[in-house]
Amino acid sequence: MPFTLSHAAAAWPLRRTCLDFSALIMGCFVPDFPYFLLLWSHGFGGHTLLGMFYFDLPVGLVSLWLFHRYIKQPSLIFLPDGFRRRLKAGAFSFLPPARLALIAISILIGSATHILWDGFTHRTYWPYGHWSFLRLPVELPILGQSVMYKLLQYISSVAGLVLVAIWIWYWYRTTEPAEHPVAQPYTTAQRFAMVVILLLIAICSGILRAHEAIRTLHGIRPIANFTADAVITAISILVLGLLACGVFLRGRRAADYRNS
Repeated sequence: MPFTLSHAAAAWPLRRTCLDFSALIMGCFVPDFPYFLLLWSHGFGGHTLLGMFYFDLPVGLVSLWLFHRYIKQPSLIFLPDGFRRRLKAGAFSFLPPARLALIAISILIGSATHILWDGFTHRTYWPYGHWSFLRLPVELPILGQSVMYKLLQYISSVAGLVLVAIWIWYWYRTTEPAEHPVAQPYTTAQRFAMVVILLLIAICSGILRAHEAIRTLHGIRPIANFTADAVITAISILVLGLLACGVFLRGRRAADYRNS
């Protein structure tokens, strides 16, 4: 499958529309969430037209709420000062009903771009069975014999990440920094220590969980499976860590407010 984060590139052409941008990005990611929720590299559920409504939409709404309520603040705290000065930490609302409808539409459109993209990079979709081009054999360095749709997976994953990186760079260059950045409750040393600890936990968890792939498969498959499982697990643990930080920060703020 194309790398999940690469799918954010599909939101770029829609960035100036009336769609809610964070909901659109969430929709671009959410079909792959079974991989991360179940810590398994073979997902299900959200990659179908029906799944857009019974999985992508409800899970996308819940994930969006969790992000804005708990994950966004610690993410901003851990970012470098230049990014914090350019990002807004305002409250996110799902109301009134018209706004909720717009958010739902944004998630569904993002999900649709994900499924359309995957349609050309998986053999289980309509294009593979009807377009012989996707079934052409290709010889890949290191990986050996493969098929065109697999090559498109690799190319589109890299291209998507490059586009997202360029997009972030352009946004950074063209966005004026605020005079007063998001409040920073920790020193630079404290933030660095927390980031290192969180990353080490995520990386070690990914490696420990994925090591079985090396022992059970042969050829190039162990490397591919190990990498996929390690990345999926590491990202999942990282997000859970940010979620835990967000819950802690909100609890601490509530306690400070009660004691003031």
